[in-house]
Amino acid sequence: KALGKELYPQSEFFGYSMLDFAVGSSSNFNERLASLEKLLAASPEDYKANITLAEIIYDTLDSRKADAVAPGNAAELEVKMLAALNKASSLKPEEMQPYLLLGDHHLLKSEKLRDAMVAAETDLTKKGAKATAADKQKLADARKAYGDTYDIARINYEKAADMFAKMPNLDANQKRSYRAIAGNLAEYYSFKIEDAKGADRDKFIAAEKKWDDIFSKLR
Repeated sequence: KALGKELYPQSEFFGYSMLDFAVGSSSNFNERLASLEKLLAASPEDYKANITLAEIIYDTLDSRKADAVAPGNAAELEVKMLAALNKASSLKPEEMQPYLLLGDHHLLKSEKLRDAMVAAETDLTKKGAKATAADKQKLADARKAYGDTYDIARINYEKAADMFAKMPNLDANQKRSYRAIAGNLAEYYSFKIEDAKGADRDKFIAAEKKWDDIFSKLR
């Protein structure tokens, strides 16, 4: 590789890494995934390989395309993606991208779980006095699944937000991302206020105001 750079300094070929070949050798999702997994098997501590693997799975699982359909092995892919993101964040805790993807993924997942929670709540209301213990447990489980997943999104968004807050200057894209995070965190704490009491309620009200103020400031 070094000799190639010396003999052909204008060629990009000798600057390529194994990661470039793993990602660029095919446009097929499964082939790219297999290449990246092979690379990671040999170099598990490679930050770029871990985050790249996570990104291509994220683009498939959490696609913004209107006609996107979740793959049949979505659960398996999610496990791989989360493992890669957690590994990436442990390798380079100063990098923001793993936290952003973890926050976005869990926020999108929580929105789907919220739909299930609302459906269970609606069903319980319709049944009224006829609602069974199983119906009530279904709602409790749905509420917990939603809250737990939403909380994971909050944890990662707050880590990313803390990094943004320490940056001396933000470009337009960074401001946009920081503002979106602040808005999401304000909504999270608004949700937490609903069932909170006493000191917890006061704490959540203060947190909601903090993030809402940042959101407005970044407009």
